[in-house]
Amino acid sequence: MSRVIRRPMDGADRYLAPVFRDNAATFVSGVEEIAQAHPQEAAHMTAIAMELALKSRLLASGVSDDWNRRHLRHDLTKALRCARQAGLIEPPAGMAAVAALFTPYYANHEFGRFPSSLFTAADWRHAAGLVRAVIGGPS
Repeated sequence: MSRVIRRPMDGADRYLAPVFRDNAATFVSGVEEIAQAHPQEAAHMTAIAMELALKSRLLASGVSDDWNRRHLRHDLTKALRCARQAGLIEPPAGMAAVAALFTPYYANHEFGRFPSSLFTAADWRHAAGLVRAVIGGPS
């Protein structure tokens, strides 16, 4: 049984949702270009894009930016769970696994320790496609 997380829903920060979404799209657009030469940077860009995409959905629903910042921070697994519990998205298959893989490094500002060997070129395309699905763009 999952517990419902209560969030402030005053909607004052809804104007930030398209900014976060556009920034997510910018980060994810460069992932495939750099994945082969710079896999660790590509992983980091994917994590940033995923965070922005999920927070964009939450902002659009009326959740405050301050709540996102204080309660979610950079925890991609928690952000995905909150967006799903709020009914904002049905995560694409595989997104929870990618979030779980990134979160220990990303949430703790330790992406320098992310093992770049964890992804193949196909995985990068898949991870980027997952983020695009959340953004609402073509995968």
